[in-house]
Amino acid sequence: MKREVIWEDGETGRKTVGYVFGKGEPSVCVLGAASGSEAQALFIAARLVKKLKELEARGAMVSNHQVLVIPDASGAANGAGRERLEAYPCAVGFSGFSRNGDFVPHVRVRENGEASGSLANLFGMPYVLLTGTAGEEPRTAGRDGKDRMFWLCAGGRLQIEEEPARQAVSAVLRFLTRMGILRYASHSGYIASMVRETDLTVVRTDASGIFRPLVRPGQEVRRGDTLAEILDPLEGETISRIQSPTDGVMFFVWGRPLAEEGDRIGAVIRRLHQ
Repeated sequence: MKREVIWEDGETGRKTVGYVFGKGEPSVCVLGAASGSEAQALFIAARLVKKLKELEARGAMVSNHQVLVIPDASGAANGAGRERLEAYPCAVGFSGFSRNGDFVPHVRVRENGEASGSLANLFGMPYVLLTGTAGEEPRTAGRDGKDRMFWLCAGGRLQIEEEPARQAVSAVLRFLTRMGILRYASHSGYIASMVRETDLTVVRTDASGIFRPLVRPGQEVRRGDTLAEILDPLEGETISRIQSPTDGVMFFVWGRPLAEEGDRIGAVIRRLHQ
């Protein structure tokens, strides 16, 4: 492992640090937190650095391949950092979206980009979400250039979640193995369900108050099931029951204790069953 300064701010002295594994041609760049608020992404990237360090010491890196991991990628798109990232033909990022909440573990990829759904399936995650645009992707250099960018969503943004982090690290190691970059025997993972953004039905609140979710991501629901309740913040009475507009599987559930009228508090994958 080699530690590199990817970018440095001449005025503040702030540095973006990367960790290089293997030798030879740049193969895959992995980006962690795109902002200081993404604790889960930073945690996943740090765990990946630790695991790759162990594997490289055991000779698991395939020759003529180089993997770069940047745990804190918030400054990676600046100056020479952008040029450094564009040398890698494939990039992986960790993201919990800009909305606060919990999602089913999935890989997000642009439907018309070079990072195809079939390649996304190599991660072995339960779902692959095919998006039409950049949407809510973090603003990092890896999103530019060749469009060959995969985003792994495992856990929320503001808190550390051990099991989703373990899943994400395993998914990256599985991807590197199946791309011929790493020698690593791992669980085969899932054959992903392909989901398009148009397959998602958004659920919104019709009142403001304390948000009490009654379902979790990945749970199967039926049309008319109560997904959440809104409680009066002063008297504690239930003022609204939010019902599922369709049969399907919960993809996203709002993660904040308060909600305002019109907030997007959930999304259901229509007509999908466990």
